[in-house]
Amino acid sequence: LTEALEQGVAAILAEAGTMGSHGTILTRAAGIPALIGVAGIREAVDGAQSLLVDGESGQVWVDPKPELVSSSLGRVAEQQAAEALGPARLADGTEVKLSSAVASPAEARRAANSGVTQIGLYRTELPLIQRQGRPREDSLVQFHTKVLRSAESVQVRLPDLDASTGLTRFFAPGVGDAKLGPRGVRVLLAHPDMLGLQLRALLRASEGGPLRLAVPAVVDPLDLSRVREAVDNAREELRLEGADVSHNPALGVVFETPASALLARELMAESDFSLLGLDAFCEHLAGSDADSRDPVVRTLATRPHPAVLRAVRKLVQLAEGRDQSLTVYGERLADDAWIPLLIGLGVRRFALRPGILREVHGRLGGIDLELCESTAERAARARSAEEIAALIPGAWR
Repeated sequence: LTEALEQGVAAILAEAGTMGSHGTILTRAAGIPALIGVAGIREAVDGAQSLLVDGESGQVWVDPKPELVSSSLGRVAEQQAAEALGPARLADGTEVKLSSAVASPAEARRAANSGVTQIGLYRTELPLIQRQGRPREDSLVQFHTKVLRSAESVQVRLPDLDASTGLTRFFAPGVGDAKLGPRGVRVLLAHPDMLGLQLRALLRASEGGPLRLAVPAVVDPLDLSRVREAVDNAREELRLEGADVSHNPALGVVFETPASALLARELMAESDFSLLGLDAFCEHLAGSDADSRDPVVRTLATRPHPAVLRAVRKLVQLAEGRDQSLTVYGERLADDAWIPLLIGLGVRRFALRPGILREVHGRLGGIDLELCESTAERAARARSAEEIAALIPGAWR
């Protein structure tokens, strides 16, 4: 990603990887169309051909005709001028709260222009990667301020870094698996100077207003306690410097690991709100990898599985018992079956990338709540992903 930004790359195509990968999400946030997992692309093109890449639809054209290029550019203009979205409701009128998942001011503006006034997930890694792990505080303040001002409310996820970012300041070469090695809160706590810098910048960007901070890849309540201590230290530093830090930030937990799911009751007791990172949650619970070249392993990581549905149901019940919000985000939500199943389990808040907000909003109006609930109940009692696949109504496929 750093090389792409420095070299002014127009688009990225890759044969391996997934749309939910760290690099893909941040590349898209930087305004670079990216298609990942395009099998055979190296053989299909050579250096002399021109390509048209649609990062939203997942299509690529080799040597496109001029009229196709013109129509594609016209479609972008139409999307930008489209009518603002109203409240999202199911067929029976049940409200579903759709918010955006963004990683840059440009994505935040795009979501706001579509009428979505809440940012359910603000990924904060992009400026860190752009500056190779050494951003200046004032630059961070400017970057974060643009996002915070673009919406009525924003749930900010603290940087979720792993070895795939290639940031040698935090990850030595050969550090190990990016998903099971140092990442998220473990990296934040191992580098208190970086955590302090991020907290100071976010507190300054909030301009004394409310701030909601989510902690990624949490394992147990001690993770939250240590981050809360860092927040208190940053607030005190800024108070002594004359900054307005009158609002104590709300602290949230991001559920991604099996440990966090098993300790959900304790974690929710220590937090003010919750997020569920569906992609990582599926991978960790199924012991699989969505980036794997093995189709069996890849399928385990992406299809609805009884273990995942039962764990989500538990999280929903605990959140409801504490009157605490639970927002689900992830690329899995782009698949037709996942959102109806999650609605059937009781999920009512989703954070979606701007490119699929309008499509999902339109789909919700045709979804029947009773069918969602009955299907989700049977799916949660299933014994395998194959059994669940057989239960999915045709309209959800």
